Amino acid sequence: MKIPLHFTLALIALLALLAPCHAAPKAGDVDATFVAGLPVNGPVYSIALQTNGQVIVGGDMAGAVARLNSDGTADTNFLAGVSIVAGATSAGEEIDSIVLQPDGKVLIGGFFNHVNGITRNGIARLNTNGNLDTGFLNGVQGSWLAYSIPPFSFYSYAGQVDSIALQSGTNVFLGGDFNSFNSVTHYGIVRLNSDGVVNTNFLDHWNGGYIPSTFSTMLQPDGKVLIGGDFGIARLNPDGHRDTNFVTVVDQYVNSIVVQPDGKVLIGGNFTLVNGTNQNNIARVNTNGTLDTSFVATTDDRVFTIAVQPDGKVLIGGLFHYVNGEARSHVARLNANGTLDTNFLNGEAGTDGPVISFALQPDGAILIGGEFSTVNGAPLPYLARLYGKTPPSIGNVGIIANQFGFNVTGESNQVVVVEASTNLLNWIPLRTNTLGLAPVYFSDPKWTNFPRRLYRARLQ
Repeated sequence: MKIPLHFTLALIALLALLAPCHAAPKAGDVDATFVAGLPVNGPVYSIALQTNGQVIVGGDMAGAVARLNSDGTADTNFLAGVSIVAGATSAGEEIDSIVLQPDGKVLIGGFFNHVNGITRNGIARLNTNGNLDTGFLNGVQGSWLAYSIPPFSFYSYAGQVDSIALQSGTNVFLGGDFNSFNSVTHYGIVRLNSDGVVNTNFLDHWNGGYIPSTFSTMLQPDGKVLIGGDFGIARLNPDGHRDTNFVTVVDQYVNSIVVQPDGKVLIGGNFTLVNGTNQNNIARVNTNGTLDTSFVATTDDRVFTIAVQPDGKVLIGGLFHYVNGEARSHVARLNANGTLDTNFLNGEAGTDGPVISFALQPDGAILIGGEFSTVNGAPLPYLARLYGKTPPSIGNVGIIANQFGFNVTGESNQVVVVEASTNLLNWIPLRTNTLGLAPVYFSDPKWTNFPRRLYRARLQ
């Protein structure tokens, strides 16, 4: 049977569009268009996204904080640089937390004593160009501890900010390893007014005077504060008193806390028990702190960071090599119930070192930072961008009942638009479908009206 010319041309066009599909990016694949260069020359511990697509990163690298353009190149107009007092310790400066205010100013927390040559201890606020905001006061204090066991010398400093959270856009919660802020006693957590002055309505002895290391600080919509650290996890009322209605007992550290839209709380860290139940390194608790047993995730090693995607899937990064018994190297994605999302990466993919920070871009792409040098086998030290979604694909092209059609497949719950064109420039939407487990079949009853018609499927 002779095949009509218009079908031949449509099929050729489809094949041309489909040819790259074997190499088309999948969720978890590296986005090669983003390549971070200098000054990202050391581990990345925190990532923040600006509304213009630029990326602010902090960590244990030259200057400790930098701003990158959307393609990963350095923004040389960003002037910030932090340092510690020369000779004070053998350790280097680092940024552990970055938060953007609604006005575009940048809060940075970590281990440092100077920003742009001006004294600032562990916390500072930068203007949009990276200059120090001198209207935000000095910082945390602690005590130097030094001891020597020849031939080794050891240094410790209890003046580090590990987490920052904004309240009402301007008030600031800090968590970390410190015992005072601007000479006001506070142990491991403090609330500041918008100018950096300590808010004295927030108590400083929530845990009986014990000096905790607070690694994660997360605000709830009702004004209560979740904190995690070497003490496990606790919830504080707005005045700093411990909320005794929230009971979660974790046997070791909590490094990351994320509140889901439904109020449930995801926690990651280095623990094996939650409220007496075996639960390794990641768990979800209900709004009252009881363990949510419907969340089934477990890892073989520590979880440092968690991020929840808009579709409810959960990204985790850390030191682990197995998730739910399946090989995953330092980064993985979970379904909403904690089962492993096998569409994201595979057993041979991941990083060669721990993933410590995430940032989710509006288009679904995922920025990862940490102490790695390769991602999915490619040399990408410390910072990389991954595709967050697997694009839809077209298959089983043919004519049924004199109508030209094909199957569209992709991830479940993806909203896909099938479009047509005659010139690859102007595209007309034909149908919108939400994908499920089975392929969606599309047929075009008007295909014979065109000498040439091209098709594509794209995510909405």
